[in-house]
Amino acid sequence: MNWYQLSDSEPNPLDDLSAEQRTDLEQKIFLRIRRKINNDESRLKKIAFFPAVWYLSASIAAILLIGFMLIKPGIVDKTPSKTRLSADIVVINKSDRILKHIFPDKSIAWLKPAAELHYKRVFARDVRNVSLKGEAFFEVTHHSNWPFIINSGKLMIKVLGTSFNVKAPKNGAASEVSVMTGKVLVYLADNNKRAGQNKVFLLPKEKVVYKTNLKTLAKQPEDDDNLKMWDKSTLVFDNVPIANVIKQLNQTFDISISVKDNEISEYKLNADLKNVNLATILEILQTSLDITYEINDKKIILKKNETNQSFNLNPAL
Repeated sequence: MNWYQLSDSEPNPLDDLSAEQRTDLEQKIFLRIRRKINNDESRLKKIAFFPAVWYLSASIAAILLIGFMLIKPGIVDKTPSKTRLSADIVVINKSDRILKHIFPDKSIAWLKPAAELHYKRVFARDVRNVSLKGEAFFEVTHHSNWPFIINSGKLMIKVLGTSFNVKAPKNGAASEVSVMTGKVLVYLADNNKRAGQNKVFLLPKEKVVYKTNLKTLAKQPEDDDNLKMWDKSTLVFDNVPIANVIKQLNQTFDISISVKDNEISEYKLNADLKNVNLATILEILQTSLDITYEINDKKIILKKNETNQSFNLNPAL
């Protein structure tokens, strides 16, 4: 029995085909498998890209480098349910770094350490539902008739297309939603609308704070300097030592970056970074210079990468 045929106990739909038609079918299947293997090999060759540690040799636009950011400092757990389409995707950031996650609709979540995301493998036709524990910054792809809704426990956040930060501590402390661009609707998960106090619209540079003991939403101006790391900036470095690059980043994003290994300060960077946030720049430095980092509030420490991390080729990421 040929490799593409069914077992003898099952009806064989190939019985109605002539010998010539069977040969033609076999060739088509073989060619399709061969093309698949070639595509996979080509993909792996593109991913296995490691520039010299000491020097980034050419001006590289950030958008090109992002294509190689497949090292995921987190874990993805797929919990199957009744059908493949309804299966949950679970993303947990178990590292000390920021984890970038891309949703099927091309929206992006940047997860702080210990943050968790839960959502269906395939979004519903009328809504994009996501659950969050911890802190994450979202850049939501705009769809006028396809709202993006985040359930953070006590709060529900509804948007059409915007960027914003959500703090939903697992310990039940005060939750916050801060808007960078666009417009966001925040309301309580219990859907209690009494006196209109549990429904707030936010514009850029505004935030809402929910305190568990008061069970109300308080709208305030956004004054958290930590959010400056999500501002988009354009920076050009022409053979600049990393020590000077760090000074520029600290000034631009109002952050505190330092190095654990002095050897890193001697590296040089030649790059044209266009319209990127600090998290993207850290990914670029991490991949291009083979270093890593850890983040704690406004403090970031760069250090040598002493562990061999493997690429995660899961298409859900």
